[in-house]
Amino acid sequence: MISKKLSIILVNYNLAHEADVCLESLLKFTDPNTTEIIVVDNGSTDKGFDGVVKKYEGKVQFFSIEKNLGFGGGNNYGASKANGEILCLLNTDTIIRNTIFNKIITLFEKNPEITILGPRLRNLEDVIEYSAGEFPTLCSELYRVLNPGGRKSKFYLDVLTSDEPVLTPVDWVTGAALFVRRDAFENAGGFDKNIFMYNEEVDLCKRISLSGGTVWLYPADGITHIKSVGSRKNYYLFTVRSYESKLYYLEKHFGGLKGLMIRKILALQVLVQLIIWTLMYPAAPAKSADKLRGFSEIFGRIMHSLFNLKLLTKA
Repeated sequence: MISKKLSIILVNYNLAHEADVCLESLLKFTDPNTTEIIVVDNGSTDKGFDGVVKKYEGKVQFFSIEKNLGFGGGNNYGASKANGEILCLLNTDTIIRNTIFNKIITLFEKNPEITILGPRLRNLEDVIEYSAGEFPTLCSELYRVLNPGGRKSKFYLDVLTSDEPVLTPVDWVTGAALFVRRDAFENAGGFDKNIFMYNEEVDLCKRISLSGGTVWLYPADGITHIKSVGSRKNYYLFTVRSYESKLYYLEKHFGGLKGLMIRKILALQVLVQLIIWTLMYPAAPAKSADKLRGFSEIFGRIMHSLFNLKLLTKA
């Protein structure tokens, strides 16, 4: 039985300090009568999280999973324990600055056409993050070959930096703070279990859009994204996981000739990155070595994928 308007779900993996800061800010700006907070510990090896559980016991629901299921798997588990009409999938490394949750609850209540919504995010330097975008296409992926730093749509940047928080339809919003109607999330089967980390929100938004749902950006302030995970980054693991999830997404949503073409374009992107990090090696040998190892591994996977697709095409 649904008893809350909003369920906020955090997935923790060895971020005890960040979870403490986030929960403290959440409790300051949320109403327990309308909102429940769920924290899923995703197989953490850091025992410091025990102190966080003791500190917020009775105010927050804590669940523990022995195995790290990844971002999507952890959120799926949290969603299975939720009672809210709306789910907020919130990164542990965030800080809440105001009562933005009340505004978003009201938006969902007044606009039944909204399925997924993402707010504006700022980093610790108060710089607005690029937190929405377009689904990958042949053209957008080809552009990334020519612009390895990433494709930033002027339209999305203009919306994000607008002084007036106007609801704007978008293709996808970041999973760092993603609000979704619970029934839509459940009907979609939650996050794809085959994606351990990265691009799972793009896939979710794609599937919900294909089933008739809508995705919106609400450029209002209230959430700071620390990105502490990035500061502790294992560059090899980050490279492999982000590109393997992208390859999976492309294989899933692009078939036939388009699938063959977009995978070839992805191979070109990776080749460009291999060249860039080879040139960067003298200035940053440790990071470059990790990046080169990761991109080399991904290039091999793409070639294997292309070979299999050619066999299927011939058959």
